[in-house]
Amino acid sequence: MQPDEFQSMVQAAGKAFSELEGRRVLLIGDYDTDGLSAVSILKQAFSRANIPHTVLIATQLDDYFLETTLQEHERDVLFFVDVGATRCKAIASLDTPAYILDHHKPESEEDFASVVHINPLLSGLSQSNAISSSGLAYFFALGMSRDNRVLAPLGILGALGDMQEQYGFSILNTVIVQHGVLQGSIETKQQLRLFGLHTRPLLKVLTYSSDLYIPGVTNNYGGAKRFLQDLNIRYIEDGTPRKYVDLTEDEQERLEEEILARKRKALTEDLYKEVYRWTSVPDFMQDLKELATMINACGRLGEYDIALDTLEGSSEAQEKLFTVLSRYKSLLHEVFHDITPAFSDESFVLFDYDALPPSMAGIVASMLARNKKYPKGVVIGFMAACGHDRTKLSLRVSRDVTSIHLADILAELFDFSTGGHANAAGAVFFSEEKETVKQTLIDRFSK
Repeated sequence: MQPDEFQSMVQAAGKAFSELEGRRVLLIGDYDTDGLSAVSILKQAFSRANIPHTVLIATQLDDYFLETTLQEHERDVLFFVDVGATRCKAIASLDTPAYILDHHKPESEEDFASVVHINPLLSGLSQSNAISSSGLAYFFALGMSRDNRVLAPLGILGALGDMQEQYGFSILNTVIVQHGVLQGSIETKQQLRLFGLHTRPLLKVLTYSSDLYIPGVTNNYGGAKRFLQDLNIRYIEDGTPRKYVDLTEDEQERLEEEILARKRKALTEDLYKEVYRWTSVPDFMQDLKELATMINACGRLGEYDIALDTLEGSSEAQEKLFTVLSRYKSLLHEVFHDITPAFSDESFVLFDYDALPPSMAGIVASMLARNKKYPKGVVIGFMAACGHDRTKLSLRVSRDVTSIHLADILAELFDFSTGGHANAAGAVFFSEEKETVKQTLIDRFSK
């Protein structure tokens, strides 16, 4: 199926859904940026269509959630977004009509009469960055009403959270950007590859710049200070650290010129990135990549209401974002200060750290996989207790290696529920199986 045909199919499903009246929807979504963005899109679309709905955020779609948690909520329709593809059979057995919007690899391509499963992988769109779940939710909502076009920034927010943008978007994500640009909710521009220009003190942005290495500045706090002093740019004003966005236009130009001068031997296209701005929100939320980090922090810390209320325009919730982000960074600092591998060799590193909230396991594994300490192709495993006598496993592979598919490997190794993508996958299993799971992983990945 061609991308435009798939888009039309998703919108048609949304239109058909909007014509069903008098049904209570239980909306279940994942807790990461993509899942929360998708939930926000559908929540707003359902409200606009006067469809009664309740929201549940699932940290794990395991048997306990499906057989116990779901039963506590009345519903006529189940609606899963960014989760569900790996549990199609179990969802079909719930004896409740269900929708699944997901971009993860399905456990089965079998059709179930009670389940409408919309997934790019079921329609021949195999590119991992073709569209995220929030993008699926956007097109579904667009089918419900053209008024939902204003939700395009949320479709891109989720895609950025899932790291689907590499030197620009492609496939259906590009269509969503075009929708946003045409109706004025999204602006795009080229910007130096620096993260945190709206939210972090400039001195920290320069010191911890990893995407854009600046000689004498990156990983050198004193060097970053001297860099700004030599440019006559104050990094503190009236006792408050200045951000890049606080600089005058002249200061921003001088800063960029000096960075380019130090990087004069590098290719220009490696120095810049495409930035996507949400035009109708406060300044600190406008850079969608930075906002994705803040929403992800809310999800990992269980602050789902703050995330969803923020995306719906609550100024009270928006004011709480920096507090949540600060807690999130503090927790990460504690974790990286404490952890040591339970197993390590040149091809596989495994951590077992039950003090970590299970919702953080994936992000810690991802950060470890991006650490230059580990050579390309090393598999990183992280385990954390997740309640109900279960343990969560997150796997990542360093430096975006394409010759290994973690989700496929997990599915082959274990008979419990697994899921994910090529470079990021995971599972939940009974804690009594932990030692067996560890040994199986070591046997598979260790050289």
